[in-house]
Amino acid sequence: MSQNNVIELYFKKLSQEHVDICHREKEPHFYRMELEEVLMNIRSGVYFPFVGLERSEAKFSSQSTKRISIGIMFIQMETKPSPESINSLYDLTDALADEFARRIYDDVQNLTGPFTNIDWNSVDIQQISFNDATKIGGSRLVFDVIQTFKPTVTNSKWNR
Repeated sequence: MSQNNVIELYFKKLSQEHVDICHREKEPHFYRMELEEVLMNIRSGVYFPFVGLERSEAKFSSQSTKRISIGIMFIQMETKPSPESINSLYDLTDALADEFARRIYDDVQNLTGPFTNIDWNSVDIQQISFNDATKIGGSRLVFDVIQTFKPTVTNSKWNR
């Protein structure tokens, strides 16, 4: 199974197990989507709160290390926004981000998830601005996974 499939299945499983999210096939609360999609136009048939897994990004931090950035959004709708209700929305989505970070940490420590080495100094939780048009806002958890990178060329992959 590809690395992207493993990561997607992991976060889908966490979304099923978390009591405030309860992802189910008939009532989906987990999606693969980008932040821009959430900010511009939310899909119809979405259940709240939901978890959105973004595409990962990779960068090389040395000749032997690859850093893969993973982003997860926790999105909630507020149909009657007020300063108090928007703050409550952020309290909920920040708490979800904290709980997922704790679960990921525990899974890394117990070797039960797909990640074995996370740069815990890279963990960042940001609030996503409330959008008056779509009536949604939330929080975003981002962290870097560290992987070994072998700079050796696989000659069989090249016609030389």
